[in-house]
Amino acid sequence: MNSFYNILKKMNRKSFYIELSSLSYPLNTEVVDSVVTYAQNNNFKLIINKPTMPIEFTLNKELYAAKIQMARGSYYILCTKIN
Repeated sequence: MNSFYNILKKMNRKSFYIELSSLSYPLNTEVVDSVVTYAQNNNFKLIINKPTMPIEFTLNKELYAAKIQMARGSYYILCTKIN
């Protein structure tokens, strides 16, 4: 029963994607720049807590972790809320 609860907990995490235009694996600085641009475009308050992988940042007082994922031949950033 405990494992079922953990699966449900993971499914309910808030997350969002940021698409990258690069076809090559992005550097940490490129990921941070993309997160900063995302926050500026959406008028969010951003604090970068950890600029190395997995990148951690606070967005509107909520803590997130950013990881690189690949889909359809290009890369994107998966930002998942940390509880």
